[in-house]
Amino acid sequence: MMGRVSKGNEAKDNRLSNLDLVLLAAFSAGAALRVVDTEDIAVGAHKIDGSRFAWRKYPSQIDLERVRVRLSEARVEGYLAGLHSEGWRLTSAGVNYVQTKLLQVAQSKGERVVTQIVSVRKVDRAWISAERKRLTGTSAYKKVNAGTPELLTKMEIREFFRVDEYMSKDVVREKLDRLAAAFDGGSKIGATVRSLMQIVPEVLS
Repeated sequence: MMGRVSKGNEAKDNRLSNLDLVLLAAFSAGAALRVVDTEDIAVGAHKIDGSRFAWRKYPSQIDLERVRVRLSEARVEGYLAGLHSEGWRLTSAGVNYVQTKLLQVAQSKGERVVTQIVSVRKVDRAWISAERKRLTGTSAYKKVNAGTPELLTKMEIREFFRVDEYMSKDVVREKLDRLAAAFDGGSKIGATVRSLMQIVPEVLS
């Protein structure tokens, strides 16, 4: 699923699909790191391209149902997790798709969402800073980066992600996705997070 190009982007003109615009709006609203309300995503999508998410007779009005349909579609594709009544967050696959595919296309087309990304990240700067300090101080991080991952214990990996066997799968997945989104790219923390994510099911069994 990761890195998959949606049907709307298969066109020769590389046009962003409505699903893509909704994912960009979710990303710009901070859905990589927190649950975002349906209406916030709708407003963001309308700002990017008001013609696609507006009523026909009253173009200044947002057609919320059009946005909801795309949100449901994104959930089926594995890019979003959540419900209309509770809000939405981008999954690890969703964040990867936005960052490796959609932002590049949006930049080439001058989509307005690109200018919003930096400010979104600033909102969560304090949390990311605190997590960076915590993660680099864990035994799991130190062992992985010392080249001795074979010495890791289940307790150390649970401590790294702050998860335990009593949490639901959805809660565990949300925690993992949030860390993966916060420390994406080629950093040591990001590499450690993604490496240890693979064995979380094992340490919770």
